[in-house]
Amino acid sequence: MFEESVYEESVCAESVQDEPVPSDVAEVIEAWRVPAGARRARVIKAALLGALGHEDVGPELIADLAIGPLVEALAQVELELADARRRIDELERASASASRAGDRTL
Repeated sequence: MFEESVYEESVCAESVQDEPVPSDVAEVIEAWRVPAGARRARVIKAALLGALGHEDVGPELIADLAIGPLVEALAQVELELADARRRIDELERASASASRAGDRTL
């Protein structure tokens, strides 16, 4: 599922080397590319940036703060995917039944 082809890895490695390295944690988080429709990811990103405003929050705590919401978001995605697969299976069975019933009437 998370495997990448050798081509994708080499393209990624080349593009990472070409980009300037951010100098601090806020720049790293700001550089995360989050699509406009990814509401949960945007909320997590904003919360992490907000946490950086506190003096006692360093990179280690930011990593800890990121893990919980990311695991929760991943869990939700997994549940939604499983539900979508179940609904697709139901629709395929219903379609096959309707198709067989239509063949009988001809």
